[in-house]
This record gives sequence, structure tokens and C-alpha cells, in this order.
Amino acid sequence: MKLKDASAAALIAEQGVSATVRVVVETILARIRSEDYAADERLPSERTLASELGVARNTVREALDVLESSGVIRRRAGSGSFVTGERDAEDHGTTGDVAAETSPLDLQVMRGILEPEMVRLAIVNMSPR
Repeated sequence: MKLKDASAAALIAEQGVSATVRVVVETILARIRSEDYAADERLPSERTLASELGVARNTVREALDVLESSGVIRRRAGSGSFVTGERDAEDHGTTGDVAAETSPLDLQVMRGILEPEMVRLAIVNMSPR
């Protein structure tokens, strides 16, 4: 994800936030990076996040303000908060390189290697009728 060069420390350093808000920001960023919250996905409500993280809703609201101001999420009144769908150049590079270096023949070769083994394993592990 393009987190605007956003390590949690860099985001928090720009804003004067408390330690609790810092923990919430770091937790939400970690979930975004691990793609628990995918691009363009709606984040849980403030109330849900507050109960999951064991903090007050105001703390979650402050953390979401920090993330919104740095472009990590966008908020819409009445709709919720959404992870921005922008990808980092590094993310594009890895996917683009693989696609540029492979051909349909490469795909067929890999399928020829993998699929017979998958079928064999399915038959070996099949339950008796």
C-alpha cells in the first residue's frame, strides 16, 4: 500500500498524539500492511475498533484523523472509513516484473508440473465411499 512513506513513527511524529493514539495508529497500519484491511475495503466502525483494541472511541477517532491526514484512509460521513487503493511503485514493480517475464507457455509448463501431483494427492487422500 502507498502509505505516503508512512512508517507509523513518521506519521505520529508529524502529529502531536498521545501514546494510546500511537498504539492504535500502529495497530491499524499493521493490519493494512498485512492486508487484513485490503485496498478500498471499509474499516470496522469506530465502536468496533474501540472494543477490539480496548480503547475509547475518541482515541480511535484521533487515530483515524492521523491516518486520514496522511492519506492512508479516506472517510465519508455516514459511510465509514476506507483504506485508500493507491499502490506503491514497489508493489507494482514486483507484479509487473513477473507478468513481463512469463508467457502462456511458461504457465502451461507449470500447470503440467503441478496439476498431476495435485490430482495424485487428491486421490490418495480421498475418503472411501
